[in-house]
Formats: sequence, C-alpha cells, structure tokens
Amino acid sequence: MKILKKEPFSLEQSLKKIKDAELDIELLKRDNEKLCYSNVIEIAKLTSKIGTIEEELEKELKKSGEDKLECKLGSVSFKKMPDEWKYQDEILMAWIISLPEKLKRLYLKVKASINKDGLKRQILLDNEALFEKNKLIEQYAKVDLFLLEGEVFDIDNAVSHKVEGIEIKHQNPKFSYTIKNLKK
Repeated sequence: MKILKKEPFSLEQSLKKIKDAELDIELLKRDNEKLCYSNVIEIAKLTSKIGTIEEELEKELKKSGEDKLECKLGSVSFKKMPDEWKYQDEILMAWIISLPEKLKRLYLKVKASINKDGLKRQILLDNEALFEKNKLIEQYAKVDLFLLEGEVFDIDNAVSHKVEGIEIKHQNPKFSYTIKNLKK
C-alpha cells in the first residue's frame, strides 16, 4: 500500500491549479463549439423551414374562412385574443387628476413605500454604541433598537421609539478569490 504525502499548502500553487482548470474548460468549450457547428447550422435550417410552413398554414387557414382546420395528425386554428390596451401613463395621469374628486378617488391609487436606506442610516446613528463598522456587535444581537425623535444632543428631551419589523441577521464573510492576468 502506497501512502500519499500531502503537499504543504501553497496559495500560489492552489490558484495556479484553478487557473489551469479554467483554461482547460475554455479550451474544451471552444472544441465543443467546433464539433457542434454543423448541428447548429442544421438546427437553423430546420427552424427556418418550420417558420415557412407555419406561414403557409396560416394563409391556408385564412383562405378557408374557418377558425380551425383538423386532420388525424393535429389541427391549426386562430385563438381568440383580447384587445391589447396600451396606456400613456403621463397623459392618463393628467386626465385622471382633472376629473371630479369622486371619480378621481376611484381610479387614482396612492402608493407609499419605506425609505429603507434612510431608516437604516438613522437607526445606525441613534444606536451607534451597538454597532461597529455598520455591523451589529455580536453581544448586542438580542437587544432592542430605538429610533430617536428630536435632537440627539438633547437626549433628555428626545423621544425614543422601539424599532419593530426589522431583524438583523449576522452573515459570515463570503469566500472569494481572484486570479490576476499576467501581462506578457
């Protein structure tokens, strides 16, 4: 039985192995494209043939005056389609705003959204002691966060509001690597 010796860790060797494998993959992809080229051409010809036959079938169906033609193998038909409505939003909005209030309320919808970036910035400012480099310090993971109303400098007169509906979940660093291209 032969015992394999494990090579000592080498960052450069590991990255070189990845780079070599990626190069091999690229070469195989190119070979694959060359091998498949004739099939790609044949598929394009057949797709074109299908398109030409579909056009002929549509012409024949129109000429027959029927909505559907059938045979043992299948059928061709015209599917009833609803009208397509295209809205010009700016013109339509101006028109709806000009309507009497009763009609305006029926067709005008006001949509509210949360300014999450602004809220996050303010929570980070108002709870500054709980964060380090914009990340929640691990020991404060279960602590309630507050949003202050009023001047931060006048803490005695500021009103605080417990933040609800936000969960901060710790994420581990994401592994990545880069391989530099050596210039020749």
